[in-house]
Amino acid sequence: MSYALFLLFVLGVLFGSFLNVLSLRYDENSWLLSRKTLGGRSHCQHCKKTLGWHELIPVLSFIFLRGRCASCKHKLSLEYPAIEILSGLIFFLVPLYFFSYKYTTHIFLWESYWLHAFSVLWVFAMLALLLIAAIDYRKYLIPDELTGLLWFLGLVWVGMLYYSGDFGEIKGSFLGEYASLFGVRNNLFINHMLGSFTGASGVFLVFFLSHGRAIGFGDAKLFGALGLLFGWADVVMVFFLSFVIGSIVSIPLLLKKEKTMKDFLPFAPFISIASFLVFYFGNDIMRLYFSLFSLY
Repeated sequence: MSYALFLLFVLGVLFGSFLNVLSLRYDENSWLLSRKTLGGRSHCQHCKKTLGWHELIPVLSFIFLRGRCASCKHKLSLEYPAIEILSGLIFFLVPLYFFSYKYTTHIFLWESYWLHAFSVLWVFAMLALLLIAAIDYRKYLIPDELTGLLWFLGLVWVGMLYYSGDFGEIKGSFLGEYASLFGVRNNLFINHMLGSFTGASGVFLVFFLSHGRAIGFGDAKLFGALGLLFGWADVVMVFFLSFVIGSIVSIPLLLKKEKTMKDFLPFAPFISIASFLVFYFGNDIMRLYFSLFSLY
């Protein structure tokens, strides 16, 4: 099992290199998988020199070249190895999550193929969120293609939960038994439709009240897709954590005067981080919260 997980991590790192290409070349006037985005060899963003094979090895090339272009010695962004490593962790951690003892005991063992299906779907979902975060950070926009992919994955996920008999303790929620505190857990379809409506409308309200200064319309569409994917209770937690993480990052920048209230800060990276935290640590976060106040 550990050998297979290591291979998945390596595969994920390699795929992360492809995500870097997509995030660098994408712009609002092209499709994500267009010839413009996929065509042509990789080159240095500063001197435009075509990169050799030894400069394209994920993570290792960055280390061996000491984070600089081999030709012009321009400093390379840490985003390159960061995205590659994060992609590797997604390939590694998502299957590890579903195949942990905690969840294999809540599903028929002879139907363990569902765990493979769950893993594949959520790997795609997390990779989409990683790419959305990278593009929004670099370009200040969220591709509708990726948001649409998350809508599609949400529909597939609801179907999987319906036919597999769910997973976990409370109808597929990553918050475990704490999801019951939010209500609307008995009907799978109402739960996820409510999650979609709540996610989209909540962020759209922020967008409307701030006249688009606090958050973008693309974020509202993204939250609608995440609401369908995560469900009602979980998307509330994603929403809350997104703003907490955003505050933790933005307040120090404001205090140091590196940013002002008029500056736009891409929000999708915070949404993506919050989504992964809820996916992987949702139950633990809720347990910690309630234990601190001795509430549950």
